[in-house]
Amino acid sequence: MRKGALLLVLLLLFLVVFSLILQSVKGKIGRDFTRGLPRVSDPVVTTGPSVAQEKVTRSLFVPYWTVSNAQIDTSGYDTVIYFGITPTLEGIDENEMGYKKLALFQQHVRSSDRLLTLRMLDRETNLAILKSKDAQEAIIEETIILAKDYGFSGVVLDLELSALPFDSLLRQVTEFSSNFSQSIKENDLSFAMTLYGDTFYRLRPFDVKALEKNVPSFLIMAYDFHKAAGNPGPNFPLSGKDTYGYDYQTMLTSFLQYIPPAKLGIIYGMYGYDWEINSSGKAVTSAKARSYQEIEKNIIARCSELECKREKDMQSTEMKITYTDTENKKHVIWFEDQESVKKKEALAKKMGIGTFSFWAYSYF
Repeated sequence: MRKGALLLVLLLLFLVVFSLILQSVKGKIGRDFTRGLPRVSDPVVTTGPSVAQEKVTRSLFVPYWTVSNAQIDTSGYDTVIYFGITPTLEGIDENEMGYKKLALFQQHVRSSDRLLTLRMLDRETNLAILKSKDAQEAIIEETIILAKDYGFSGVVLDLELSALPFDSLLRQVTEFSSNFSQSIKENDLSFAMTLYGDTFYRLRPFDVKALEKNVPSFLIMAYDFHKAAGNPGPNFPLSGKDTYGYDYQTMLTSFLQYIPPAKLGIIYGMYGYDWEINSSGKAVTSAKARSYQEIEKNIIARCSELECKREKDMQSTEMKITYTDTENKKHVIWFEDQESVKKKEALAKKMGIGTFSFWAYSYF
């Protein structure tokens, strides 16, 4: 009897130990499967000021396609940012219009503080450049020469890249950006780098913690959260993380984990997307981008004709317009306006951020 009881106790102990070991192994396997792709460095929380930012600076992006023989009015802005020149593997592309309009921009913009943007928008070209030290050196050198020749006080690196964030690519982006920043500094010019507003949400290939060590300032593109090729939604919602998966407030908190507020600037996109929709409100085709000015002129001014309905979305603070076109097709537009920008600015200032930029000249 005692022998049987002892065996039962030993069996129970064995089952308990086996269960604990099994749970441990399952946990490790689960972690291995959920770890997935490499991620950016773990956050180091930076402490911002305890008071709101009172000093505010504003800048305006001027795209090359808006530059003509007419004078460009940039009154009310501290800085004007030309958008810009673009690279190839051999250096700056002298055959495209951004380069060809440098002289016109210089002639028609009177602001003393002008920045030159390096537009790196083509994915395949960008990936090739990131693998070539010779290409990088040529691009950096020629950008600096152009900035000095045309009277720019600094350079903005707009490296836009959608790719899986593998360690090798993260290192390439960090090394190129850091070398660019150092060369710019040695030539007594300012340097800033743009980053997607959804960098953390969509796991973009940018190691923000590593970049912060060598890049003096960042401009965060707080727009284009809902894509033209996707379903309708706000440009970048102020709040509504539970509804949209992410929002502006979370974006600010995310970046402030890595970057001090004095090094952060926010870019607002003064435009929206116009989606043709079905009866369920889903997109039928890719959306058309419309500037705020175009929306006012071609949609709002024709509201009665287009049977449009305007409403301010309380979560995102952005405007939403539904209308019917001349072919009896239903549309919805989400867009940023001055009121939504003011609310987003107010939140950023409370968090110590005082640098704001606007995309773009002639859009609003």
